[in-house]
Amino acid sequence: MPGSTLIYFPCISKSITFPLSSLVQKLLDRGHDITFATSYVLKNTGVVNVEVGSEIRHWADVTASAHLFDGKDLLETNLFDLSMKANGDALKKLMDMKKKWDTVIVYPAFGNEVGLYLARHMKANIVLYITDMPTTVMWLDHVFGSYGENGEPFRDASVQEAVLNVVRNQFPDEKDLLSLSIADIESQASLVL
Repeated sequence: MPGSTLIYFPCISKSITFPLSSLVQKLLDRGHDITFATSYVLKNTGVVNVEVGSEIRHWADVTASAHLFDGKDLLETNLFDLSMKANGDALKKLMDMKKKWDTVIVYPAFGNEVGLYLARHMKANIVLYITDMPTTVMWLDHVFGSYGENGEPFRDASVQEAVLNVVRNQFPDEKDLLSLSIADIESQASLVL
């Protein structure tokens, strides 16, 4: 039976849209309703694109290249701040749609973890979409509850706080939701792609 799926990727690279468009087309062909919150839209007919992150596109096109050619580290840029702005914009636009999704697919990095909280708020199935295994596989075992409690190599307390700030701004009265950590919600994922 077809369902309603939100793909929540406000901060991604354009390259992620290439393999994703094939998956989306298969879902569309089977009658699923697809909404895509992103900084790079999909061209599949029938997808509802919720475009955010013009600053991320500018960063990718201009800032990242300049930094790489100058020998600077990408951590010397403001990408995470831009991501949190895009996540806040996406969350607001999605809530303004007054729609409920059955499944929320989240790219769980760079602040996109906000989508985990949205899925929990909607009581939706959570699917993690992880394409860059070298950076994200470090916490994959944590999704299923076996990671130690000494912190994560990829995600630190500042990420948790930034994500909670965006979520708190949209859902200020949801104390139960705001009491959860990213790891608490992530461990309830139904599937990892």
